[in-house]
Amino acid sequence: MVKNLEAAIRPGVVVLYTDGFKARGYEGIGWAVSVWKDGAETEALSRKLGRAEAFNAEVVALVVALGVAAAEGEALVLSNSQVAVSAVSKGFSPSSQPAVRRAYTDLQHPGVKLEWCPAHAGVKGNGRAD
Repeated sequence: MVKNLEAAIRPGVVVLYTDGFKARGYEGIGWAVSVWKDGAETEALSRKLGRAEAFNAEVVALVVALGVAAAEGEALVLSNSQVAVSAVSKGFSPSSQPAVRRAYTDLQHPGVKLEWCPAHAGVKGNGRAD
């Protein structure tokens, strides 16, 4: 966990906040990624996935965010899902999902970091992804 989020975010570093969600009025789930640079949101990405587990949405959000982070070169990816962060950091989940392995591969790029951040704790970017 990033103990002091503000100190961890240096100017010019891309920060990506991820979340899996259950959309209002929609039976399935989805994912969202909020991309920030120098204190401002630069892009918001989201998709509906259909019927799946919440863990799947969290992992797909991490796949997208880590892919963007790897292309940026130096980036911090923050997720409020401890389970998804743990699975991706280890490159393994009980279901051995290919998405977990893909996210793990992108996490190996130099300059890319993945951390857990608390949900609903006043973190602006996390609130946007949520």
